[in-house]
Amino acid sequence: MFNNLANIFSDINFWGGVAEGAGKEFTRQEDDKRKDVRELRNFVISESSKIDDENRAKIESAEEAAEQIGSYIKGNRNVRSAAVKEATMFLIDEYGSAKNALEAAKKLSTQYETYGEPFDPITTLGFTDSQIGDRVAPTYAQIGRRYSSIRPLPTLSSVQLESINDKTALDRIFGGKGVAELAIETAQPLIGDTITDQTEAAFETLVPEKPFYSEYVLSNDIDGELERMNAAQLSLQSIPEAQRGPDFKSKERLIMDRIDILKKTKSATEDGDGFTVTERRSLRKDFSGLVQYKAGYASEFSPLGFWIPKHKQQKIVTMADNYASGLVDLLNMATVENLKGMDPIKMTISVDPYLFIEQGAVNNLEVTLVAEQRDEETGEILVEKHLKYGASVLPRASTNQVVDSALAAAVAGTTALPTSASNYTASAAVQTSLAGFKTSRTASAKRANARAMMATLKQDPNLPDQASRDAAFEALTGMSFEDSQK
Repeated sequence: MFNNLANIFSDINFWGGVAEGAGKEFTRQEDDKRKDVRELRNFVISESSKIDDENRAKIESAEEAAEQIGSYIKGNRNVRSAAVKEATMFLIDEYGSAKNALEAAKKLSTQYETYGEPFDPITTLGFTDSQIGDRVAPTYAQIGRRYSSIRPLPTLSSVQLESINDKTALDRIFGGKGVAELAIETAQPLIGDTITDQTEAAFETLVPEKPFYSEYVLSNDIDGELERMNAAQLSLQSIPEAQRGPDFKSKERLIMDRIDILKKTKSATEDGDGFTVTERRSLRKDFSGLVQYKAGYASEFSPLGFWIPKHKQQKIVTMADNYASGLVDLLNMATVENLKGMDPIKMTISVDPYLFIEQGAVNNLEVTLVAEQRDEETGEILVEKHLKYGASVLPRASTNQVVDSALAAAVAGTTALPTSASNYTASAAVQTSLAGFKTSRTASAKRANARAMMATLKQDPNLPDQASRDAAFEALTGMSFEDSQK
């Protein structure tokens, strides 16, 4: 037996046959490998193109979704402003997806459209103008990329090799590259640049300075929301004082503000949307004729109850008509929102809007709207939204014009008030703070208005020392500055 084996191993023809068979096998394996590389490379190219198209579609859809969210929360801003894009990212982060964020944005939009500027969506979310500043926000395309879940392109570890012999015998003997590795390498130059290869822009999202309470966002169901906010207020007040959290005051104030606005909106809705066209025309004619007559221009009183201009100065008529139109708009707003005028003598926001505006025309004075002012730290209302007098409107036709006004002190535009030092004339800023001081509903708001008033007094060159400033403050308020801070 061993002799036969020895004969076989020593037989040259035997070994030649083995070598010939192995060579054929190696050649077959290499041919199969080249074929497999071609097929797998084509698969990788095709699959990469398909995935890249899907990824681009996802990002484009996410970009559109982000911009749609922005369109609902922009308020009176440009949808591409930094504030809108920052708020958009905050909503997506807050609600976990663009779909949920869109629903929240729609609710904020409904609230804004129903109740107006106090419910600016971005302010409601807790962002402030000073916080946004000159910040440069990412583009909507970058936002879309951040919030898109994109698929990776095929890699060496992800391609399927179940039906492929990845390495030939020679690869294993000499360490050659397998089918998958060669397919990936040769496919890469043909795939080109994909969205997956592009580096995602690095940016941080902005966190609002103030808290956002989504549970207090209002719908357009005024009665239902008024009931809900009243219930929320009762629930909040029922919390024992020792168990109230640090956000108790801010929630309390927010609920009270909403109840106040809901009541005003309900009242305005029940009373109608304002003046009719006929009422507007009548008031405009009345105010225009009155201001011209009181400014000294030739006029005739109509039996219908208004002054008819008889002079020929068309420029004056146009000025008076434009002025009167503005007064009608202000009166309409004041009536709907239940606003008052600032009494220039008592420095209180207490004058009926029609009387205030009519006396503005009598005294040839502009009537302007003063926005609500709040303490930046506490959010307390310092000055209520109200009407006040401004500069003269028409040049006077006569220097001897008699002004018959229940508010005669307003003619000069300022109020002369005696102090222990001298006659002190209160500036507009002091008058505003004083009005807030006298109408403050809370002690903290009263103190804040007093501090604002004293800060203004300190800037007055006519009050060079603290004694004169203290005297002016006491003359205005009826109490010392020290007492105002108690």
